[in-house]
Amino acid sequence: MKVFSMVDFETKCKLQLIDWNNGNMLTKITVADIFVFWLCRSSQNYKCLCGTRFPDNNIYAEFTYVRDKEELYMDVYLKNEQGNHMNKSEANDIKNVKRKNTKE
Repeated sequence: MKVFSMVDFETKCKLQLIDWNNGNMLTKITVADIFVFWLCRSSQNYKCLCGTRFPDNNIYAEFTYVRDKEELYMDVYLKNEQGNHMNKSEANDIKNVKRKNTKE
């Protein structure tokens, strides 16, 4: 695979994510359902971090293109859970500090 520009790289990443998603997940996506939150070129390599906009299909994907080898690597991460891991005492301490700071 050859990448000719940043726009070309971004497009190829989105298409790869669509192919992976539509082959592995229940919710089918299109290009409009993908957002890119980081895109860069460093030396001969490109990097793209993107995700999908559906809460039930919360995917984070990382793409790396190695220009010397003309290879695109994709890592896909699925968010399984989100939660607060503080105990009640820690959470109350944080609330008290916030209240104290707003009174000053």
